[in-house]
Amino acid sequence: MFKARFIAQGSAALFSCLLLSSCSNSQSPLLDFLEASDFDSPVVNLVDVYGSEWIDFALICADAPREYIAEVLELPSEQVSDLEGSEQSGIVYWSGDSVESDLLDPSDAALCNSSTPLASKLTAPTLNFSQGTNGEWLLNNPPVTEPASSQ
Repeated sequence: MFKARFIAQGSAALFSCLLLSSCSNSQSPLLDFLEASDFDSPVVNLVDVYGSEWIDFALICADAPREYIAEVLELPSEQVSDLEGSEQSGIVYWSGDSVESDLLDPSDAALCNSSTPLASKLTAPTLNFSQGTNGEWLLNNPPVTEPASSQ
C-alpha cells in the first residue's frame, strides 16, 4: 500500500512538473546552461552549450522579420525563425546547410535591449550574463557586428 501511494504521488508530482513551465527542463540549451551555473555572472562559451559542430552564431531580437534576419545573416529565409510580433529573442547557430535556433522568453533571458540590432552575427562565441532583479538572465555587451543595412 505504501509503495502504491508513493508511486501515485511521484506520478502526480511528475505530471505537475510537466505542466509547469518553471520545471528544470526548459528546452533551451542556453537557459539550461545558465540555470546550472554556480555563478551570478557566468561567461558562456556557445560552443560548450550547442556543440563544436556549429561554426557561426548570431543574436536575433524580438520583432525581427524573417526576411531581415535571413538577409543580415546571409541564410535562406526558410531556415530562420520569424520573430515579427514575437517577444522572444534568441541565438541562431549554423554550419554549412544546417541552421538551428534557440529562442528564449524575456522573462527567462533578456538577450536584446534598445541598442541591439534586430539581427547580428556574433564576433566571438563568448557571452557574459548577469542576473536581473526578477531572476531573468541579462546579456551584457554582446560581441555583435553592426548589420550593413538597418531597418
